Amino acid sequence: MGVVVKNLTKTFQSQKTDFAAVRDVSFEVEEGALVALLGPSGSGKSTILRMIAGLEQPDSGEIFLGGENVTRLATQKRGVGFVFQNYALFKQLTVFQNIAFGLQVQGAPRAEIKGRVSELLELLGLKDLGRRYPHQLSGGQRQRVALARALAPRPKVLLLDEPFGAIDAKIRKELREWLRTLHDEMHVTSLFVTHDQEEALEICDHIYVMNQGVIEQGGTPEEIYKRPATEFVANFVGLMNIHDAVVKDGKLSIGPYSFPGNGGNGLAEGDRIRVFFRPQDIYISGASNAYAMHARIVRRSFLGVSIKLEIEAEHGFRFIAIIPEHVFYNEKLAEGAAISYQIEEFHYVNLRAGKGMKKLVFADYEI
Repeated sequence: MGVVVKNLTKTFQSQKTDFAAVRDVSFEVEEGALVALLGPSGSGKSTILRMIAGLEQPDSGEIFLGGENVTRLATQKRGVGFVFQNYALFKQLTVFQNIAFGLQVQGAPRAEIKGRVSELLELLGLKDLGRRYPHQLSGGQRQRVALARALAPRPKVLLLDEPFGAIDAKIRKELREWLRTLHDEMHVTSLFVTHDQEEALEICDHIYVMNQGVIEQGGTPEEIYKRPATEFVANFVGLMNIHDAVVKDGKLSIGPYSFPGNGGNGLAEGDRIRVFFRPQDIYISGASNAYAMHARIVRRSFLGVSIKLEIEAEHGFRFIAIIPEHVFYNEKLAEGAAISYQIEEFHYVNLRAGKGMKKLVFADYEI
């Protein structure tokens, strides 16, 4: 196992109050995997990374790297590489010298240092930049140098704290694709902190979604996106349509849809229910007889390869749908056009029973 975190807790004290940044967190990262800690600012993800690196000490809990308990071990003895958002390069050193720094601290022979640095310059597309200084590089190049410096001593674990946060959107997308390719070549166990859901979904093998110091859900990108375990995950990962309703006369009604309040849905009379469905989980046609439900397109927004539609249906039921661009034009859709539609999948939270999310089975509703 690459990384094992057991019951990790960290509280920061101030004059006014104590703040629990991390609360009894446990998770594992398999050796050779690229895993994300995903969450909003203040969720505790960077604090966890810093504790794994030894830059912060936990109040309680244990950290294992490669099977070794490193909880109280000094940072330099843990065998981790750390990549910061702001690069943290040495301004007075060249690219070559920055990458060589960790190896020099370890006392590696000069020939070994030269070979390893040259290898990384080639691998990271920095071959002709070894003699330049950080101020002579672009943001993307600086972050590659920072990554090369972290990889040079061959760490057991690579820790990346919002590594692309200071880079513009186009370069950030290129770098994350490049990072995934690099990881597939080197297979170094990597833990990646980000608040960018698209980033985590695109490049990581496994994702832990954090909120207010705890892990709300762990799973593959597909599991996190398609089967959110809590309301927070459903809201945070991807765009979501949300509607509130109350179970009345044995039924849960959402616009034209009516779900039975008994059976497998576990609903009781008077329960307040929050229903969720993804904009991508909606079938739409310009033909009135294609699907059972009918509505009108209020507005369209061009997103490039897809089109976002604001739709108004019966009973004042409004929602967002996202469909491929070619479907929009093939179906001859336009603002104001009448459509037929079908929502493929619903999830819900029973606000009385708790935050756990369940699925409303497709066959359970009535039209």
